[in-house]
Amino acid sequence: MADVVDMTHADATGAAAAPPEARPEIVFHGTPRNMVIGVTMLLAGASAFMMGMTDVFFAEALAWTFVIWGVLFLLGDLLDWNRNWVVRDDGLHI
Repeated sequence: MADVVDMTHADATGAAAAPPEARPEIVFHGTPRNMVIGVTMLLAGASAFMMGMTDVFFAEALAWTFVIWGVLFLLGDLLDWNRNWVVRDDGLHI
């Protein structure tokens, strides 16, 4: 009897609607990203510290800039890679 109740959901207009798992949906996934730029910038900034090339203030500031930009590029790529858009008849779900 529970199966019959689950099959007859009614919406606000009183018409029977399909259960949520039977609704047609289109899923768009995030674009596959090439993370080489972020990894390269992060490693370049970190290697400047490891190799002792940060004696001058400008070199240290440039190394920190590379580290920060590398992390930001990687974060942006990971966020875009893991994002999914689901389009259903009742709206868009991100």
